[in-house]
Amino acid sequence: MSVEEAETVIETVETVTDIVEKVAEQVEQVADKVGDSLPEGKLKDALEIVEDMAEGTVNDARIVGEFIDKVDQVEEELESLIKPNSGDDEEEVKEKKQKAKGHA
Repeated sequence: MSVEEAETVIETVETVTDIVEKVAEQVEQVADKVGDSLPEGKLKDALEIVEDMAEGTVNDARIVGEFIDKVDQVEEELESLIKPNSGDDEEEVKEKKQKAKGHA
């Protein structure tokens, strides 16, 4: 897989994650509003399960978004290491590599 293909995949995953998060938030809100007006019973219990699942989906989508942000950050750091650093001495290059390892 090329770098361009990987970036396209990451962008697509990020877009899908944003959409899933927004939809799950809406489902959670609707389930909450409808659930408040229902009497106790199986239907209300089922709606509470849907609300809990939507909340979990929102949290998972946020975690995926944070992971993608970290991947982007590491990618930028790696690119800065790969680019020719004509002014850097050997010690500075080692420090940058160690810093990048700390994020992996």
